[in-house]
Amino acid sequence: MLPTSLSNALKGFRYYTEGSINKRGDMIMEPMGLVSAFSAGVGLKPLSVYVSTDVPYNVNKRIREIDNKKQGYLEKLEKASKLGDVDTFIKVREELLEYADKEITTPVGRIKIGEYFNITPSSISKSLKIRLSRDKPYGMYVNPRYKDLYTNIVEKQFNDRGIEFAEGMVED
Repeated sequence: MLPTSLSNALKGFRYYTEGSINKRGDMIMEPMGLVSAFSAGVGLKPLSVYVSTDVPYNVNKRIREIDNKKQGYLEKLEKASKLGDVDTFIKVREELLEYADKEITTPVGRIKIGEYFNITPSSISKSLKIRLSRDKPYGMYVNPRYKDLYTNIVEKQFNDRGIEFAEGMVED
């Protein structure tokens, strides 16, 4: 509710006295010098704040984009496999391997997506084996270590809501 100029001035003062703190209350940067605090006070984001907040956010966003694209390809492979669509399966697998051969630029140089994000023929096969496993209670892959806990919680929720489930819905 404060005017922007007053809000910026208070932000600059906070940067000067407290430093930069994220929404969780974690210290991002120690208290800043007068020049950085003044630049924040007039509405400019100090370079040190940009580098310590926006850069990691953007890197994390790009990593999520790449991983989501990989997962999208794996979901298409799973669907094609379940439908027995061999042509689509081969096409999507080739697209995924081509995507794995693409390079991205990092501060340490160019790296192949497949090397960093583990996209190899063997990792694709392993992922599909897990995705297509019959041992997926209620259609979800659950770490075998937690399978009993998961099924007990789901069954209790079903019972609490008066929902009956078919025998053999959970395969052992």
